[in-house]
Amino acid sequence: MVKKMATFSNSQLEMFAVNAVKTAATLDSLTPEIPTGDKGISFDGHIDVMQNTSEKRSAFLGKVPVQVKGTNVKHFSGLKRSFSLELDHYRNFYKTSGAILFVVEIDNLANTKIFYKQLLPVKLKSLINQYGHQQKRQITLRALSETTIRNVCSGFLTESRKQPINVVDHSPFKKQDFTSF
Repeated sequence: MVKKMATFSNSQLEMFAVNAVKTAATLDSLTPEIPTGDKGISFDGHIDVMQNTSEKRSAFLGKVPVQVKGTNVKHFSGLKRSFSLELDHYRNFYKTSGAILFVVEIDNLANTKIFYKQLLPVKLKSLINQYGHQQKRQITLRALSETTIRNVCSGFLTESRKQPINVVDHSPFKKQDFTSF
């Protein structure tokens, strides 16, 4: 017997995807602020990263802007998957010092698998310069099951602070200026 793939509406896919990311974040002691049904420009919300679970103002480390996409699949992908996104999203991510893209695969039983890509200023600038003439660009995302959402968000905050837009735009340093990393 062949199983028929469930057909979910776009709003259902979004709800499943956002709920999967919010659940993963909450379970990892993060504070997701990602509304469903939001039609914001390039961003669906953010995740607050705290030093600990105390919820004290002094424990706040930063906000991570996020974009969440849901896609219906027959079978979950392995440890990586590709996803195509409009270049205007990449430009908007760049203007705000980056974002994390979450793509959530949703099977016919509404089970989910989360994939992520940290889109940091240096990578975004390179994508825009190289492919800016195109309408869309495909990128590769990694399965969240390889790490934790806390590690992804904390790593994003750490790296985005090392890549301020004014430095990336004016590129005072070239890769060849460094003898080792």
